[in-house]
Amino acid sequence: MAWLVKGAKAGDVLFLHYSGHGAQTKAATDRGEAYDQVICPVDYTTAGCIVDDDLFQMLAKELPQGVRLTAVFDCCHSGSMLDLPYEFVCSSTITTGNSNYHMKQIRKDNFSKGDVLMISGCKDTQTSADVGNTASMGNGATGAGGAATQCLTYVLLNTKDLSYKDTVVKTREMLAKKKFEQVPQLSASKPLNLNEKFSMMKTFPVDSSMKQSLPRSIQLLL
Repeated sequence: MAWLVKGAKAGDVLFLHYSGHGAQTKAATDRGEAYDQVICPVDYTTAGCIVDDDLFQMLAKELPQGVRLTAVFDCCHSGSMLDLPYEFVCSSTITTGNSNYHMKQIRKDNFSKGDVLMISGCKDTQTSADVGNTASMGNGATGAGGAATQCLTYVLLNTKDLSYKDTVVKTREMLAKKKFEQVPQLSASKPLNLNEKFSMMKTFPVDSSMKQSLPRSIQLLL
């Protein structure tokens, strides 16, 4: 992961996909969080798990302005795996209207000059399911895979001109239709304009109504 972001400069486009084991551990800090989210690499029995705080420090904190990082964590307890400050929320159950969906600032630290978008397989309190045969999800290939990844892939490949909001909502709806209980989350380093066209290549369209929530040093860069 350190290799991915090392030397990143304005105009670079980065992508990270993690599909593996995730877990929770008792929080080591006093920020009011009961648990930290962790990923479990292949050597976790000897080297330990990687905590969400460290993932932010490693992947997002030092990214310069103009760098775009999209990260997909399709693992258990992944809702806030990068500890980013803004989160996609809905004030009620899934509907087709726009008014219920918005970005909410959930913390006042962990900002980044770079544009970091994370999509998780589930909420922090949930587990992420696998499918035994990905062909059953409509993507053509066979073999095992993460249910959230398969639904996200299907939505992106089969729906034109998706907004950021629609990408999340349609992925959630497909999972629910397939009888999965997990609810993918979207979080970002800046207050994303959810109605703009979804992209993994471009820097963020920031929601102007929330610009003042960013540190002054980052506001001046926008």
